[in-house]
Amino acid sequence: IFIILFLGLFSFVLLVDYFPWNNYHKQRSGIQDLHIPITEIILHICLWCLVIEEARQFNTVESKREFIFEIWSMMDIFAIILYFIGFSTRFFVNESLFIVSKIFLCLGLIIWYVRTLHLFTAYEKFGPKLFMIFNTMRDLLFFICFIMIFLYGFAVASWSLIDTTNQVLWNYNNDGTLYNVSTANGGNDLWTWQTIRDVTNYGIWKVFGQVDPIDGNNSLSDVAFVLAILFVAIANVLLLNVLVALFNLTIQNVQDQSHELWRYQRFLLVSEYRDKPLLPPPFNFLYYLFIFIGYLIRLLMTIYRKYRHSISVTGDVPPIERIAIEQNSIQEDEFKITDAMQRESAIADDYWRYTLKYRKKDQIEIALHDIEQKLHDVRQQLDVIIHNRSNNSHSYQLSNDVQDSLQLED
Repeated sequence: IFIILFLGLFSFVLLVDYFPWNNYHKQRSGIQDLHIPITEIILHICLWCLVIEEARQFNTVESKREFIFEIWSMMDIFAIILYFIGFSTRFFVNESLFIVSKIFLCLGLIIWYVRTLHLFTAYEKFGPKLFMIFNTMRDLLFFICFIMIFLYGFAVASWSLIDTTNQVLWNYNNDGTLYNVSTANGGNDLWTWQTIRDVTNYGIWKVFGQVDPIDGNNSLSDVAFVLAILFVAIANVLLLNVLVALFNLTIQNVQDQSHELWRYQRFLLVSEYRDKPLLPPPFNFLYYLFIFIGYLIRLLMTIYRKYRHSISVTGDVPPIERIAIEQNSIQEDEFKITDAMQRESAIADDYWRYTLKYRKKDQIEIALHDIEQKLHDVRQQLDVIIHNRSNNSHSYQLSNDVQDSLQLED
């Protein structure tokens, strides 16, 4: 519920309630001389509480590196960085900085929306699907690297051919002889950032098969037309089909181990929310205050116990109080069970991570292992039978010898 309210508040502020810093005695939220609206103040409080919670998680985990490179933690950190940039540029009454502030806050809002997908990992139907999405995104990144090479090679060559007629002017006399050659703006100021945008815009839509007709009937336009046909054929027929094949392979691999992935993701989600405060932001500030007070109390009690223990060592404490101090020390040792449980939880976490990273053994290897185990058991049973038979034959031989000796005596 808090996540829905938080995203709704964030969206409302960016849509209709985000204004420059009020230095001109205007009204904000119906209040005179209020610098920022009340809804934005509440939003900043919630975001700072989320930042504190993320810092608390980072401080409590054992492996800092593993925490940072976990996909959901990376999204949290990136969203927090975007918020810091938007928050720091928000208090300057400057048009450019206000635009920067709103852009970064909007980018952060996108990440907070995507971050809610983390909750779906607890469901068996949705958890593996998220894993499929992230794995296919990894394949998509490799595809983008390949497609960008083809795209800019084609786009730069084609745009340079098409735009030549706008850059170079050939002037002819009435009899068809060349009079002179001139360039647009004398050949100056032809390079602008708009050129990169035009080149990218010309090539990117060809990837999706949107080919606009090329104006002109000269050789430059004809070559650009042929290049467009080749690029569309390579991008749509070859590269996109390779991408679809990669997606199918990735989805099949995830589907084969979907149940194990769901159990592992659910375990991580439960472990994460087990250590989180009961109250959501911004009310988790009360939880942090309570934890801080408890920490101070435990610190004072530790100092007091050390002081009493030092006195008991010197022998100035009566026997009854000394027994009480020893019982307190025993109780302190019992609290180490919690640490052992945390270590067991960490071991279980590492086990599942190792299992999912290297997968399970093949069925053939498992079957061979079972056969070897059965053969070993059969061999032990045969050894036992042979040993028993040898003992029986030996005892039978002894009994015969005894009988023969008795007969001789008779």
